[in-house]
Amino acid sequence: MKKIQKNIGVFLLSIILIGAIFYYLKFLEKDYDSLMKRAYKRKEEFITLSVFDGFHEVSIPDAEKNSIGLGVDSDSNGIRDDIDIWINRMSNNFNERMAMRQYAKVQFGLMRDCLENKNSNQVSANDALKKSQICLEMISYYERNGKSFGVPMLNLLLPNTDFRKSCYQFKNISGFNKVVTVDLLKSNCQFEVQNSQGIVEVSEIYKNSIH
Repeated sequence: MKKIQKNIGVFLLSIILIGAIFYYLKFLEKDYDSLMKRAYKRKEEFITLSVFDGFHEVSIPDAEKNSIGLGVDSDSNGIRDDIDIWINRMSNNFNERMAMRQYAKVQFGLMRDCLENKNSNQVSANDALKKSQICLEMISYYERNGKSFGVPMLNLLLPNTDFRKSCYQFKNISGFNKVVTVDLLKSNCQFEVQNSQGIVEVSEIYKNSIH
């Protein structure tokens, strides 16, 4: 009887452990700390890779200093240092890095104006946000095999404190309905997209595959 109870106890403990691991992988790996931990680990593992698109990558910022106000932007490029590192280390290539940077800069600017109580041109700000989001959605749709990646990840990483959440702006902006064209890439992306025709052709395949 005791042996049976012991076996049942081991079985239940195993179920609980498996459940805990599943919960961690499914949920906790999607929070700010776990996502940044992966990016920082890649930075440390490939320390010799320090230049991205002609710019030297910033150092990992002090966590306490980075949690205050807008955070640390040591190179004054309009993107918080932790986000800079995450983009460099977790993006697939030049196009995705540039699209992520465009979106991050717009969001950072909107948060800065809000936190500093500056009145920005709302029409212009909304247009910049819409274009940066559409650009990143199109690029990620291609890079991530027909799945959304860049926008939801940055929406999780950028407003990582209560202070930043209070000023973060995100709306389900219409404009990207899994339609990717060369003209849309040119009009929404503020950089010269590499292999734009290839992106259009592959994206069309992804779109048709879900119908």
